[in-house]
Amino acid sequence: MTHDDEVDATSGTPALAVERLLALEREGLKFHQMRERCRDILAAPDVHVPSFAADAIAILANHPGRKTAAVDPIAHLIMECVPRVTAHIRERHDFPMMDDVSVRERFADAKDRSPGVRLILDALAAAAAVDDESAESAGGSIHRRVTGTTRLDPRTLLRVAETYGVSLEDLIDAGGGDARTSLEAYARSLMYREGKHAPGVNLALWFSLDAFASVETVDELTRCGAFGLASDVAACVAGSELKRRCVEACLELGDSGDHAGLRAAHAAAERFQLGTVFPTVKRRYFESTIKRMVAKGQAEAALRHAGDDKDLIRCVIASLVASGDASTAAEYVARLGSDLSPGEDFDVGDLLGTETELAAAQAARRDAHVQLPEGMAENGGVVWVDDEDGLRAACDALLAADVVGLDTEWAADPDAERMKAERNRRRKGTRWARKRWRDQKKLAKKLAAEAEALEASNGESDADDASSRDASSGEGEGEGERTGAGAGGEDEDAAERRAASVVALLQVATRDRVFLVDLPALLRACPDAIAPTLGAVLADRSVLKTGFGLAEDLRRLARLHPPAFGAERLGGPSGGVGPVIDLQHVWAAGTRIAREEAADGGRAKRGRRARAAAAAAAAAEGGEGGGGGGVAASPPKRLVGPWSLKEHYQRKHLVGLSHLTAAVLGKPLDKATRMSDWSKRPLTPRQVTYAALDAWVLVELMRTLRENHAEELERLAGGLTHVRE
Repeated sequence: MTHDDEVDATSGTPALAVERLLALEREGLKFHQMRERCRDILAAPDVHVPSFAADAIAILANHPGRKTAAVDPIAHLIMECVPRVTAHIRERHDFPMMDDVSVRERFADAKDRSPGVRLILDALAAAAAVDDESAESAGGSIHRRVTGTTRLDPRTLLRVAETYGVSLEDLIDAGGGDARTSLEAYARSLMYREGKHAPGVNLALWFSLDAFASVETVDELTRCGAFGLASDVAACVAGSELKRRCVEACLELGDSGDHAGLRAAHAAAERFQLGTVFPTVKRRYFESTIKRMVAKGQAEAALRHAGDDKDLIRCVIASLVASGDASTAAEYVARLGSDLSPGEDFDVGDLLGTETELAAAQAARRDAHVQLPEGMAENGGVVWVDDEDGLRAACDALLAADVVGLDTEWAADPDAERMKAERNRRRKGTRWARKRWRDQKKLAKKLAAEAEALEASNGESDADDASSRDASSGEGEGEGERTGAGAGGEDEDAAERRAASVVALLQVATRDRVFLVDLPALLRACPDAIAPTLGAVLADRSVLKTGFGLAEDLRRLARLHPPAFGAERLGGPSGGVGPVIDLQHVWAAGTRIAREEAADGGRAKRGRRARAAAAAAAAAEGGEGGGGGGVAASPPKRLVGPWSLKEHYQRKHLVGLSHLTAAVLGKPLDKATRMSDWSKRPLTPRQVTYAALDAWVLVELMRTLRENHAEELERLAGGLTHVRE
């Protein structure tokens, strides 16, 4: 029987309709196809939709094999289709929501709501029976199976109430006073059950159960971390008592060091306009945020977050000192001291200690992190390039190198960041926020898959990928990882993404020199000189380009100036950009193989790059040996490089450049300056050092890996580590 034949036979019973839908589900129909079939079934002329849908949901709830699904998708599919085919018998109605009023849709005739009422009462009876059985089981009594009831998941029960527009009065009219008691008991059991707070609160709000408009409810929800739900309950109750208690309960958690509590207290105080009642809540939240940012190495972002508030600036500096970074604190004091009003200057002695202690702290921090070669910066090894003469001189030096490291820094937009943070805060808990959270989870999985994949690494394919990938990236948490953001349609964040995607600085390094290229200045002064110089370096087949998360850097560069950095098919340099080795991909490939070896007794699958490199090596050996062309390549040796260590291949999060540097060179990068504003000129000395080091360390990593693990690097990079004849 075809799908069309099934849809034509729409005059059957709810049981037959359920079986048809289940059969279509087993056949693998997409959701929109299932929705179309369901709508056709409900729209049949001989179907009374309210009764038909309620009976179908009851059948699904008791259907063999469907009890394991907490929320049955077919039931929700049916309820989504009900309003679509019954618009002519529905109305908008004012529903009480504790002391508030909510306008919702419902079936206009109480007779049409009665199937939903019956379904809800049956589900409440089933829930009560389960609780009785559990109590009897705990007391040693024999189980008694209660028949004639329909067990619904809490979310399905709420969806029934929403679809039919069932009110508390409807339940009481059909089930008497016991209906209210059963509903309150059911909602209370959910509210005190882990993971069920939301449906419990939503049921209480939907049916306007005044018993939950209490301090106890707000306290319990706050204790469980359900801050948004506690705020929703308080918002529906008249007067300020419950609203004030909501803020106080969140602050009590904040007193114990819970940052989420302070964030919720600040949000609730703003929502209920209680800033004058709780004048310190905003400052406490901001100070806690600053301390967390400093602890994550986001000192520059913390300083921007502080703005012009002197107390918050002091908090940034004090947090830096407390975290052991007195040297950065001293730099901020020197940078900001002149901007302070008279009499408000920082007491350097109190904050930073003696000069001897400060010098010792600075030396300790330098020793703990990778540094540029001694004397490089002082002896002209770090070169600022912002005109045509400097650009041509830099490119002459780069073309003479066999390996160059590439990195970019992107412009910051503090105002856009604050606006975006404010919108996100207001949308907290909305469907938009939940969708954004789901999208972020999907993005994390996508990024992990991309990092594991061994992309083709010839120049043109890398350039094409870099210029066509539609994702936006930023520095990841903790170590400056490059992470992408899923592409979407034009929305209100599009302008922010465009502003943040501007390359404010391009760093290109050799072993003994680093060129900091001010691309915005060059685009203003000599745009036609960029392609014959930088474009020539990137396209030169004898110069190996290496980076970390390089595809995103190249994509942004290509968008900024396609003739120099874009793919050949998009007007870029002849032959495209290449050869390119992305150390992020190399590291991901190494750790993937190491995981496979650990799980398979030392044997690993061989990816496309690895097979290509092995085939090239076998062909070369065959040519030298005179007749080995038909001999299969021997299995690769077990990895012994840094990627093979258990502490690295078992790491679940994406690896940043600082982590890779620590694994290969023994020390991490100092990321205290990350997330600073790279569009401002002139850069601070710390920014110059940070930017130069990010590019130079790529060349040093490549040199060290070539020297100590050349064979494995060749295998993981697909045979591209030696390019100069």
